[in-house]
Amino acid sequence: MDSNSEVAAFLRYPLYALTTATEDSIAGGLTEGQRDYWRTQHELTQLRSILEALEWAQKNPHFPFFTLLPNLEFSQGQLYKYLCQIKGDFEEIVGAMSDCEPAKSTEG
Repeated sequence: MDSNSEVAAFLRYPLYALTTATEDSIAGGLTEGQRDYWRTQHELTQLRSILEALEWAQKNPHFPFFTLLPNLEFSQGQLYKYLCQIKGDFEEIVGAMSDCEPAKSTEG
């Protein structure tokens, strides 16, 4: 990612799901239904960018994540923990989708 604005844009995707979430519902990361949604409704390149943003987030715990979607009713700590939890989910999704990606031809 080249800038904080790109990171912020890609972090908003998974944070937007929290607009209808409760504290209990975010405790374990993504549900199977949410995993299916990400797998089927998003391109691999977009998921890779989200994963890269989540990796950045994990390394920057003091970034004010609550400013990305100010109407969320979660604390900075809750948002950071959620982002770290779903990073593993996105690693699995991207890994599985990458395994299914056709090999690129090296012929010219």
